[in-house]
Order: sequence, then structure tokens, then C-alpha cells
Amino acid sequence: MKPLNTIVLLLLLLGLGTLIHWQLAKEKGGEVDVDLRLFEGVDVRQVTTMRIDNIERSLNLRLERDVQGEWYLTDPIVYPAARSIVKLLLDDIAGAKMMVVPEEEWGEEELGFAPPKIVLEIDEKTADGLETHRVEIGAKDIDGKRVHVRVDGRYLRALVRLYTTLNRDLHEFRSQRAMHLAPQEIVEVHRTGSVIHEIESEPVDYTTQAFRDGDSWRSTVPFEALLDPLDISVLVMGTAALNVDRFVEDEVVDLADYALDQPLVRIEVVTSSGARETLLLSRRGNSGRWYVKRDGAPHVWTIEPEKAGRLLYPYEQMLERHFMRATRRDVTALTLTRPGSELRLERGARSWTVARKPEGGEWGPALPASWREVEDVLARLEELEVGGFFLDRPIPEAPAPGGWEWGVRVEAAGRAAGGSIGGACQGAEGQDGVLFRRDGDEVVGWIDPWLAELAGKRLDQLRSTDLLMLDEVELSGLVLSRGEEERSYQRDNRGIWREVGVETEAVELLPLLDPLIFLRASEHLEEPEELVDPISVEFRRFRGDPVSFTVGRGEGELAARIAIGEGVSVAKVGELHARLVGLFTP
Repeated sequence: MKPLNTIVLLLLLLGLGTLIHWQLAKEKGGEVDVDLRLFEGVDVRQVTTMRIDNIERSLNLRLERDVQGEWYLTDPIVYPAARSIVKLLLDDIAGAKMMVVPEEEWGEEELGFAPPKIVLEIDEKTADGLETHRVEIGAKDIDGKRVHVRVDGRYLRALVRLYTTLNRDLHEFRSQRAMHLAPQEIVEVHRTGSVIHEIESEPVDYTTQAFRDGDSWRSTVPFEALLDPLDISVLVMGTAALNVDRFVEDEVVDLADYALDQPLVRIEVVTSSGARETLLLSRRGNSGRWYVKRDGAPHVWTIEPEKAGRLLYPYEQMLERHFMRATRRDVTALTLTRPGSELRLERGARSWTVARKPEGGEWGPALPASWREVEDVLARLEELEVGGFFLDRPIPEAPAPGGWEWGVRVEAAGRAAGGSIGGACQGAEGQDGVLFRRDGDEVVGWIDPWLAELAGKRLDQLRSTDLLMLDEVELSGLVLSRGEEERSYQRDNRGIWREVGVETEAVELLPLLDPLIFLRASEHLEEPEELVDPISVEFRRFRGDPVSFTVGRGEGELAARIAIGEGVSVAKVGELHARLVGLFTP
């Protein structure tokens, strides 16, 4: 570059920088008014019409609000308007801040108004009728951050966002939503059709019918089954909230041009109010260009393969895989079923209890359950998932003993979860599992064999080793019975224990109170056994029913056994029986 050209360029840059500095200094110094509005006093809620004349793009368009408050393009075409663009415009109309251009800078050509770049007119509904407001958009300011505008003969500066919002092609003002229904109101989805994804491959059938039931979704076709709420939302949201990528034709003459005369897939969605809309999806051959059309509308659009993938979300992936959709804190009861008996765990105010019901019998007493065991079970159920489903492959004919009579069921937050367990099987990739069929479902899947182990738990494996915990303050007496012999004790209001008829304190009883009041076991016997030399223990209370249990020995054993409720346990204090016998010995 020649030295003279370099000098000229530097002078120009210096002049431009000086001008920008001068302009910013004036704004900071308060020499311009920065608290004006684009349309002073206009209530955007009463704006009914917006007209945009874009001289640069040779585009004239008109936007109108209907009685429901929705905005539509009415010229040059009739079409729903893009909500995001309308919101930007209304935001600018309501609150865009202006700065006054000093009169010495005025000039149509200098500020870009010969002619203006864009003209915006709005109609506002007032008490006196419609009032029209007009603003003209000129050239951008020197720094490119503002644009000149003219309102009622006054020259102002606005942020360049106003120009950017207005300076768009027609298709940008059009809504890209293919459907008009609110996704959150959809309660039914009916999808039919099939697609060949690879040459010489079998078509994939996408037929699915699903219904929302409260907070849950269930399918009825191709199978009756519970669906994953997040996965079904891929199809529901992908359809109801579909944004098209390109407008192909507004008044289609021949649907065959886009393979929509016989669409590959049809998706109908229904709202809770009964409103219905249907989307048609197709493509020519194995092209990656997907054409979509709303049934009954004249427009044809295209969408990218990623969006088509949401419309073609596989049915198997929508099936619910979680064993339960609840946290362990929400679980209030758990039922384990196996041939011959049933166990039920229930959450109390402070602890869990477990009860057993033999086949054809009645429920036994509710016994304290092992808190640690229950928490471990709930932690695993919280994470447990179905590994896969036997949709297009045969179900193994290997039922567990008793067939589908095995099962695990959970009650949580007012809902039931779980189902029946079958025999051993393998997943699609050879994983070991057991068959699982959720209650109310037709589909069969496979799940971790641990679930079958849980269903087969015995009462003694779930019982707490804390058999009894009493509050001594509530106790009024104790009766020990060994055959025809009996020892009776009373506790006075000072907490002193005396044998009935004896005035002195029963010091011989004191070492036994803690082991009896806080009755603990070291383990539970799998099968009940008859106790040798049984001693009945009955605590009486000031209020409430008495509490009873029996302490004895096993056949050929010296270690104490305890029978309380259902089952027999080995006492943690092994000499408990011998020490009780000592109370009967003179």
C-alpha cells in the first residue's frame, strides 16, 4: 500500500473514532433524551393489527389478532404467525427506549429515510375507535448498535433489535408449528403405518395406540402395557410440538409429488376436550428428506431426519422398564407371593412389620421386620429395571415352581407396582434373568433373578431380631407360669418390683428385667419347633392389653428359645431360660 493511501486510511479511521466518541459522550452527558418510548401510551393488549412494509425486501405483510388472542398473517398469505416474532414486536412496541437525535443531525438522506428501509404501522383499539400509529426505520447508527427511526416527524435512535426483528423474510413470520394442539392436553395417540429403513429389509411396523390414564400412559396396540412417561412424551411432544424446517408448497395440487397420497405413517393425537389432528409423514424411496402435512390443511413441509425419528420412536423403547416409579420413602407396603404362602411388609409410624398368610389360611400376627433387610430390598427395587421384552421372539417355556404364582408387588404413593415372576430365561444378549409380567400387561420381559429370590423369602429371613421393646414406666405387673407353678410380680408407682404378697423388693428379678423388656434374638428358626420346659411370660400394663411370649429350650439344647407371634427364635441371651427357671427354684 502506498504511504499516501495509508495516511488517508488512518485519518478516516481517526475521524470515525472521534465521531463515535463524540456521540457516546453526548449520550453519557445527558444531552439526548433516553427515556422515550417507541409508541408512547400504547396498550399492546389492544393492538389488533400490525402492517410491515419492507422496502429493502419488497415485502408487504399484515398481521392480525383474532378473538382468541392468536396472531395470524393475513397478507400476502393467511397463516398462523410465529409467536416468538410477534412477542418481540409487541415487546418493542410496549417498551423500546428511544433517544432523541439532535436537530443539527437531521436529514432524510443522512439518516436513511429517502426512502425509509422499513415502515411499521399498528392499529390500537381505543375508546374512540381504532387509532393508527406509524414508525419509519432508517439507517443504522455509526456504531451499528442503534438504528434511526422517525415517529411523527421526530428523528430518534432505537436499539438495532427493532430493525433486526422487522427485517425478515415472509417465511420467518410464519409459525413453524405443524399442529395447533397444546402438547400437555394430549390424552390419546394413534399411530399407524410402516417404514422400510434399508433396501431389501423388512418394513418396521410403527402401529401404536396409547392413552393417558391420570399421570400414566398405557398402550392397547400392539399390546396392553404400561408405558414410560418420558419415552411416550418423545412421540407426543415430537408430534404435537413439531416445528417444520421448510415450507415446500402452500396449495398442494398433487400429493403424489411428495408421496403423501399414500403416507407411510399417520399419527392422530386427541386432546382431553376431544379435539383431533392428524399428521401425515412420508418420503420418496429411501430419501433422507421427510415430507409432512397436517390432514385437512393445504400446506406441505419438510423436516430433518432427527425430527422424523421422534415421530418413529420405537414401541419397545416406550415400554415401562422401571419396576416401580417411586422412591423407597414412598413405599408403604410390599407383598411377596410364592406357592403356599404370602408375606406382607407394612410401614408403620416408626418401623416395618411383616406378616405371613399360608395358602387358604388367615394372616398371622404382624411381627417387627428387620429394618436393615427392608431398606436393602427397597434400595434395590428403587433401581430395578426390566432388561428387555419378548416382543418378536418366543417366550421360554420354563416356568418357575408354581408357574406365575410367584410375584413381588409394591404399594407406593397410592399406586401399585410389580407383577408375576416366571421361570429362568436369557436376555437378547445372553444375560441371565427370570420372566416378568407386570400386573395388567400383556407383554413379558426378563428381569434380574434377584427378584425371584426376593419373592421366595421366608418369614424368618425378614423378621427383626428385636422381638419386643417395652417401656418399663407403662408396666404394672409380670406373671411367670411354669406348668402349674406361677410367680406374680407388681411394680409400684416408684418403680419398685415386688413379688405379690412380699413386702421386700424382688432383687432376684432385677437382672432379668432388661432381657425380658428388650427381648432380642440371635436368629430365627426356619421351622417352628416345640419348646422344652416352656415358661409363659406375661407383662401387664397400666393401659392396654398385656404382652405375652414363651421362653423354653430346644430338644437336647440348653440355649433359650423364644416363641412370640408366629415362629420360634434363638434368644440372644442364651441362658435366659435357665435364669427364669431359677426364679422357680426355692
